[in-house]
Amino acid sequence: MGATAGLAVAVLHRSDLETVLEATAGPQGALFGGAFRWSLTPKLGVSLGLSYLPRESSTRVSLGFALAAAPRRQRPQPRTAPAPAAAVAPKAVPKGPTFLDDRPRFRMRIATLAPSDAGPRHLQHGPFGDPGRHSPTARPPALQPADPQELRARDLESSSETLDARERRLRSAEAALAARDERLAAERGRLEKRVADLAALGERLEARERQIKVPGKPGDRELALLETEEKLRLNEGEQAAAAAVARAEAERGVARERELLQAEQRARAQVRAAVTPAVPPATSTPDAHP
Repeated sequence: MGATAGLAVAVLHRSDLETVLEATAGPQGALFGGAFRWSLTPKLGVSLGLSYLPRESSTRVSLGFALAAAPRRQRPQPRTAPAPAAAVAPKAVPKGPTFLDDRPRFRMRIATLAPSDAGPRHLQHGPFGDPGRHSPTARPPALQPADPQELRARDLESSSETLDARERRLRSAEAALAARDERLAAERGRLEKRVADLAALGERLEARERQIKVPGKPGDRELALLETEEKLRLNEGEQAAAAAVARAEAERGVARERELLQAEQRARAQVRAAVTPAVPPATSTPDAHP
């Protein structure tokens, strides 16, 4: 028995999906857990939970189902159309004085109780009127007939401006084309010069190849090198001959040594055959030497 305290948090992702996290501490130690709750239908729900106990180093998994009674839906009641209001005669708006200047006029009236009104009305300002419409200064001037000569002059002026702008555009385009032609001419000259340089280089390479292929007269240094090479070749031949002679002599020495060994073996066999019968077998001692 003991007190248990903790904290739980619920996060609603959607109307039918919810995540719950909890952390508690009690007599059995701390506990951390979480669960997902999913509403399959308004009356059926499923939850999958996971709990971890650090003290026991164990994990618990839970699967739960929940059933609930959904509230009954109330049938919508038909709305009754409101009764048509009685036609009310429009009130007559008193006509006030009309002023033809721009200066505002403030008019004050005393509120009186009319027989058709239920109470006094606020009549501080009179009816709204547009003074600018009635002001002589605000009226637009009368239209005067246009002069054909003036209209023609305006048309000619606009046409001349259009032509001037077109001429300026053509001149700028002509200058751009001239600059482009100059750049192309400079590029063409540079390419022609490069082609000429490459042709000259090719001719020099061909002349050098022809000069290399034609045999020339050897110099003193080349003759000295050829003489040294010939001497080295002769020395190498002499050394090879001496090595061959030494190899033959070594082979003859090896054969002679082999013959001497064979002769020595035959002599030892003959001596052993001649000495062995003269020794009496009964008087032999372990220390006797043949």
